[in-house]
Amino acid sequence: MRNIIFIDLDGVITDWCTPAAELLGFDTGDPVVQAALIGSKTALDELAGAGEVDRCIDAAGISFWAKLKKLPWADELIQRVIDTKLGDVAFLSKPGKWLGAYTGKAMWQRDNYPNIPLILCRDKGMVASPASFLIDDDRKQIRQFFARHGWTHHWKDQFYLMRAGSKLIKSELELLTSVLEESFGDDQLPLL
Repeated sequence: MRNIIFIDLDGVITDWCTPAAELLGFDTGDPVVQAALIGSKTALDELAGAGEVDRCIDAAGISFWAKLKKLPWADELIQRVIDTKLGDVAFLSKPGKWLGAYTGKAMWQRDNYPNIPLILCRDKGMVASPASFLIDDDRKQIRQFFARHGWTHHWKDQFYLMRAGSKLIKSELELLTSVLEESFGDDQLPLL
């Protein structure tokens, strides 16, 4: 069995939070809004009111997902993972309950990284194994993947990284490379 390194999209490679906040009328450049968003998966719901995020994203449709912008470190993160040569690379994303997410994410992948496969599923743990590694910003996804014997790395919150600046982003990328090498490097037993 060949190793596979899965990279989450939303919050690791793509910025879904900023356009979602803008649909709701919030400015993610505002320090108060930014502080609320750091590390919180429910902040937009709390700021806008229950159901508003879902309503706005569903109203925006497929194009919301297809037009997401890359986060500033996206290309470097992907290249570093590829350069380790420790396994195949694929995107692994949970589309959630949004109607246009499946098609929109597939369109985004086709337009941005057509050579990297995309797997969409509701439970990322279903693809976990000792030969798999997940890079994700969602601790719940990390715990579920790890519980099913996959290797993991928790990627720091996008707003935290952007606020902290390039030194922390570089440090996070270096840490990721080290964790991958520790997990799948030459000193590990070969996976059959």
